[in-house]
Amino acid sequence: MNKPARHLSVRQTPQAQGFSLIEVLVALAITATILTLAYQSLTSAIDGSEKTQAAMDEIDTFARAMHILESDFKHVVARDSVLFNVESPNGFGTDIDNEYLLKFNRAGRPNPAMLKRSALLRVGYRWSDNILYRDTWPEAEEAVIDDARTLELLRDVTDFEILYLPSDADDRDGPWVDSWPDRGTSGMPVAVEVTLETEEFGRMKRLFLLSTEANITRRSSDDDDGNGDGNGGNGNNGGNGNGS
Repeated sequence: MNKPARHLSVRQTPQAQGFSLIEVLVALAITATILTLAYQSLTSAIDGSEKTQAAMDEIDTFARAMHILESDFKHVVARDSVLFNVESPNGFGTDIDNEYLLKFNRAGRPNPAMLKRSALLRVGYRWSDNILYRDTWPEAEEAVIDDARTLELLRDVTDFEILYLPSDADDRDGPWVDSWPDRGTSGMPVAVEVTLETEEFGRMKRLFLLSTEANITRRSSDDDDGNGDGNGGNGNNGGNGNGS
């Protein structure tokens, strides 16, 4: 008797199935969302870093300008001279040249090569098109604007004023004058008050004491009377002016 043939069962392996179109679209949408968020975060971080760096650069520029002003006034030299083609007592004044708000001589000109030349510089500050400039000339050169070594100190300066405290003022409250010499003033002022207004920092004032011989003598006299502050200055008037 013939037995019915047995059919051997073969284990069926499931065929590999691909992603459906909907799954692919969902994956792309998620990826695009993640990339968009990451790009926005990166862009915000870069913008913030650039704004911070720009703010720091502006602060550094302003601080440099204040340092240069302080150094110039610290080394002012009272020296009768022909300054900007005008006979100028003490070489310090505001009426020497209409191009400039203030002109003066200063000591301390660097001389790393130890050349036989004057250590004096002629300095002029001018404010034009909302930019504050500092022009300098070696003492031996004629101080004309076309030959100036020009340094751009500050941009976006909306106001720049200078006031002067006469040596015969009662105290630091003045009276201050807005030009020098002015209303019978002579010699050198005791102090200079600079008012700067910029778009970034607003309006600020800085007070600079002048360390000329006349002012040092005056402060020393005040000290003898018990009214001085004890700061005699560094005597920058004269000693550095020798040379050709």
